[in-house]
Amino acid sequence: MKLQILILSLITLFFTACSVKPLQPVQFESIKKDISFTNDIKAILDNRCVSCHSCYNSPCQLKLSSFKGLQRGASKEDIYANRLSAANPTRLFTDAVNEKQWREKGFFSVTDTLVNTLDNSKESIMMQYLSVKNKNPLNIGEYSPETDELSCSKDTDELSEFFDDNPHKGMPYGFPALEKNEYNLLMTWLKNGAKDDTIKNYIPSKEQLQIDKFEKFLN
Repeated sequence: MKLQILILSLITLFFTACSVKPLQPVQFESIKKDISFTNDIKAILDNRCVSCHSCYNSPCQLKLSSFKGLQRGASKEDIYANRLSAANPTRLFTDAVNEKQWREKGFFSVTDTLVNTLDNSKESIMMQYLSVKNKNPLNIGEYSPETDELSCSKDTDELSEFFDDNPHKGMPYGFPALEKNEYNLLMTWLKNGAKDDTIKNYIPSKEQLQIDKFEKFLN
């Protein structure tokens, strides 16, 4: 009987030691205003994110220089791998034209909410990466996006495992954390559904004709 209890205790200890800590709920100060992607969020992404996330070889192919790139999301495809044959291109605005088509190509959302099993709260992948950086702002160790093994986490289990091993590798990766106002603004926008308002900022055809006329004259 004592032997059975000992074996059961050892098994319990083994699985407990190997278990991954659940994700901690994100914390931020919600901003009470209508937040615009064009007027508020894009400047933050341009200043703090696109230095890495702006081209084809962006980490996880997450391109943050436009809303369409953010909407496309991330991919687990290893873009730095040596290849013997050509890879299928994933050019924004060219190889797929809507979110559904990008999902069919293996891209996953970083703005859709996931359920946190710790408290049933709902946060997106992007919110989790920003939150972890906000809680652990120091850069510890070496950072090399082109050689590091990036997780490109697509669900809460993968996020939990990655942050359990890498608590100081939130986003911005290898850079200082966002300023308090930037962080709260971006987190509030994400929590409210990451809405796109770029379509509201189109140039009317009459004005576009005038612009084209001036550009032709000046060039």
